[in-house]
Amino acid sequence: MRIPTLLLAGIFFVANAHSAEVSIATANPAGTYHLVGSALDAILEERHEVSLKVLETDGSVDNLRLLAEGEAQLGIIQSDILADSAKDAAARQISDLRGLAVLFQEYTQIVVRADSAIQRPLNLVGRRIYVGAPGSGSRKNALDILSAIGMSESDYSADDSFSSVAEAIEAVRSGSLDAAITTNSRLLTADPARSRGLRLLSLSVPEQARIKLRNPLYSFADVSNSGGGSATLMTSRAILVTNMVDPSLTLTNGFVRTILDEIDQRLELEVARRNDFNLKIHTGSLLAYGMPLELHPAAEEFFLDNHYILNLKWLALAIAVLCLMLLIAAAVHFGEYWKITIRVREAAHARFSPRSFDRLSHAINALTRNPFFLTLWILSTLLLLDIFVILQVESAYAVANDATSPFADRSLFELLIWLITFAATGYPQELFP
Repeated sequence: MRIPTLLLAGIFFVANAHSAEVSIATANPAGTYHLVGSALDAILEERHEVSLKVLETDGSVDNLRLLAEGEAQLGIIQSDILADSAKDAAARQISDLRGLAVLFQEYTQIVVRADSAIQRPLNLVGRRIYVGAPGSGSRKNALDILSAIGMSESDYSADDSFSSVAEAIEAVRSGSLDAAITTNSRLLTADPARSRGLRLLSLSVPEQARIKLRNPLYSFADVSNSGGGSATLMTSRAILVTNMVDPSLTLTNGFVRTILDEIDQRLELEVARRNDFNLKIHTGSLLAYGMPLELHPAAEEFFLDNHYILNLKWLALAIAVLCLMLLIAAAVHFGEYWKITIRVREAAHARFSPRSFDRLSHAINALTRNPFFLTLWILSTLLLLDIFVILQVESAYAVANDATSPFADRSLFELLIWLITFAATGYPQELFP
């Protein structure tokens, strides 16, 4: 099923290729966004003879503007930037944007010297710090953390004199800068050479709660810190989005499916060929988790076809039908003289012939008074409701912890068998993911 679908998508893509070059807004050439955009361009050029124009920008905020103004068809934007834009007056900027894929996780790192007296974010009061380039998602993340713990811009001195994050981190190492706050997919502590003489500040549980109140899409992860131990960092996600406002700029469904298949199958390898650090590109169901935007129709179709997301619409419809059957059964058993029941009977008498009315009455009685059918309706409703709740809870947990839901690629039949087995065996923990 997968091969014919992709073949048709590729044919449709080629037949509807854009005469104009497709552009993707990324970031600084030294950054991860530009690296990923260039890798995707190389894949499409080699396998489909289509090139992307990789735009150098100031980051997520700039990318959002370029997409809104129609200057780019694709863009990589941080999840929190998109979520915040939807809340304020800039919501019109993202009203026509659609999500394609969640590409990778990013970490907001507060970097200080290993021997610094700064032990927690509040110790940054009165210090000179680097908070990221203006217009970047990194700067917004830094300001979100500082404002969430009660600090205003007058509480510290923001140094914008650095041309890159690497330059700011070297200034921290030399002692000429007190701290640098940067958001990057590459952990500083993953490279011993880069982290020499430096360490990361950890966010406490109360600080995490305050940050989460500002933006629920932020999550947190424990990572290894320099010199042993761990640090809890704020995380966000890099989202690939497109703009659907201008028909002349709108990507074809075949192109979208081609891009998603290449991201799923080949992007991580191509990125590894271009850089020496291990960037974990999302694949499978992680491509859809934590998406702050409405999915592009072709992206939703791709995820459903590959069982990366569950189609809960049919499950919700089945639950609604079963609940309606139980309401009818309750009315038959207990509401024979209810006003609404009497009115329904009168309306049915007027609508159907006597013979048809009798058949309908016999059918309803058989389905609602028969103990077997009544038990079947009740059990089916409870099972489907349980599955619906479990899917929602597991999906929310997967998003918050940047994990894959173990139920994401299961059919409804498999979920029913699992739930019955789980209940029949006394709810053993090894059966519950």
